[in-house]
Amino acid sequence: MFATGMRIGEAIRLQIKDIQPERSLIQIWNGKGQKDRVTLLSPSLLKELEEHLEKNKPIKWVFAGDKPGTHITARSVQRAFKNSLVKASITKQFTVHTLRHKFATSVVEMGNDIYRLQQLMGHSYVRTTSRYIHISNLHALTVESPLEKLVKDKNKGNDNT
Repeated sequence: MFATGMRIGEAIRLQIKDIQPERSLIQIWNGKGQKDRVTLLSPSLLKELEEHLEKNKPIKWVFAGDKPGTHITARSVQRAFKNSLVKASITKQFTVHTLRHKFATSVVEMGNDIYRLQQLMGHSYVRTTSRYIHISNLHALTVESPLEKLVKDKNKGNDNT
C-alpha cells in the first residue's frame, strides 16, 4: 500500500487481471465512492507481486483468503501489519492507512505535483489530497513510486560495502 497509495479495501480486492505490467499500472475498480482509477506499479513492486503469485498460485484474487474463491480480509491485513510492527520493535502508533499517508507525502516530497497525486489517490477534490501532505513546495515532475526511492537508496548503501 505504501508503493501504490491504495486503500486497504482496494488492496484486498485486487485481482490478478488488474495488474498491468506493460503499462506499469494497477487498475483499481470501484474504489471509495465507486470510483475507478489507476495507480503506480513500480518495478520493485512488480517483482514482489510476481514472486507472490508464483509461490501462492492464486486464481482470481492477488491476496486469496482462506476459503476458496475469497480474498483476504481487511482484519487479516491489519493483524499482520500490527504483528510486523511488534516484530520490528516499532512502538510508534501506525495503522495500515498510515502507509497511504506516507505514499502521498513521499510522492510530493519527491517533487511531484499535487494534482497528479490527487488522481493517484482517487480524490475528487485537491483539498482532500492536501490533508495527506505536510509540505508546501510542490513541483510538477514524472511520478515515481516511493518504493523505488527506498530500493535505490538501499542499493546505493549496498554498493559501498
